[in-house]
Amino acid sequence: MIISLIIFIAVVLIASIWLISYVADNYSSVIIASSGGQLSEISAIKFMAGILIAFFIFYFGLRLIQHFIKLTRYASQFRLNSKLTKSRQGLFQGYLSLIEGNTMNAKNNLLKHIDVAENPALHYLGTARVAHMMEDFDERDVQLKLANESQPDAHKAIAISQAEMQIYANQLEQARAGLITLLEEKPKSLYAQKLLSKVFYKQEDWANLATLLPELAKKGVINESTFKEYEDASLKGIFQMYAHEDSLDRLYAAWKKIPAKTRRQPQTSLKYCEALIVAGDTSRASKLLLKRINSSWDESLVNLYGKITHDDSNQAIKHAEVWLTEHDNCPTLLLTLARLYRGQKLWGKARNFYLSSLNQSPNKNGYLEFAELLAETGEHSNAETCYQVGLSYCVYHKAQALKLQSRLEIEPKLDVTPSHISPPEDFAVDNYSGQG
Repeated sequence: MIISLIIFIAVVLIASIWLISYVADNYSSVIIASSGGQLSEISAIKFMAGILIAFFIFYFGLRLIQHFIKLTRYASQFRLNSKLTKSRQGLFQGYLSLIEGNTMNAKNNLLKHIDVAENPALHYLGTARVAHMMEDFDERDVQLKLANESQPDAHKAIAISQAEMQIYANQLEQARAGLITLLEEKPKSLYAQKLLSKVFYKQEDWANLATLLPELAKKGVINESTFKEYEDASLKGIFQMYAHEDSLDRLYAAWKKIPAKTRRQPQTSLKYCEALIVAGDTSRASKLLLKRINSSWDESLVNLYGKITHDDSNQAIKHAEVWLTEHDNCPTLLLTLARLYRGQKLWGKARNFYLSSLNQSPNKNGYLEFAELLAETGEHSNAETCYQVGLSYCVYHKAQALKLQSRLEIEPKLDVTPSHISPPEDFAVDNYSGQG
């Protein structure tokens, strides 16, 4: 810039000197006519020098004005940059204070120089978080509205932030409405779908949750443990809903809609069978339990198998006895057999299997059932012992061996003297000498 200016001045000077020399050689004077008609004569050299001086005054004056305008702009830009720097620092300090939980300091920093902020929505989102932490939900919504107005192109991020805060505050209906609206605009927003699944779970909207889960699992949006938790809850909820509505057709249809891989899972089958029992279709539940236990051993299914009423109880016992050959040390199977035997009034076998099962693995329901069985069969002292051990387990959660009296010990002792034989009339105890 400076070099260009020097070159320009040098060229002008050279040209001016040449022009003055040329005029001096060819012209001695110059006549100037004024506006009044008067004529004035001036030396040609002076005339050219005046023109040259006027040119330089005009040029440098113009340059001075340009520099003054630039200087004013630089000053304005400097002040703006200073405010921008302070705004960035305020944003950083504000979020730092927000994370630390210093809400008032966070709010003051975030609002500082917000009028010149590069991304005002970030500042308003921060102040919305502050209001949310202070449980001032009306102020939170005001700040979110300001964020949306300041940067409409950030609408998606603002809507998601609002939904997150509403879910945390248990404002589920508002969060649901906002997320559904957002997904109508951005149907592929996976995080919005994830948040909506959380809303469905909290609202126990099992049908919609079950519809949403496959897509979330396919995209890997939720982790395996959360997916399993949601899936189990939704299946159980749907099954129980139809079961309590006595709608077996809808219950059957819901089961068929489930992928085959999921249907084969023991916990899925368990929830379905529980719903079938509630709905009154124990026959179908029994058949499915038998099928699943034979294909994939699971103690929760075995436990339910012992609780339900079977079409053919003797056949059910035979199936359980077959399982016993491979799982003879399984306390759940022993308890199941005890229940099945009790149902058939096979008291001795039921007693033995209850005792064996409970001494391997305490079970509060098992203690109660066994105590009732003992009371029914006249073993009242043993029933009392069983009640005591069961109560102790429920209170202290510590296993205790169940020791019962044998039947011979609790049966009443009989008089061995025949009732038809009586001592002689002349027999006197006092005359007995004790000698043989």
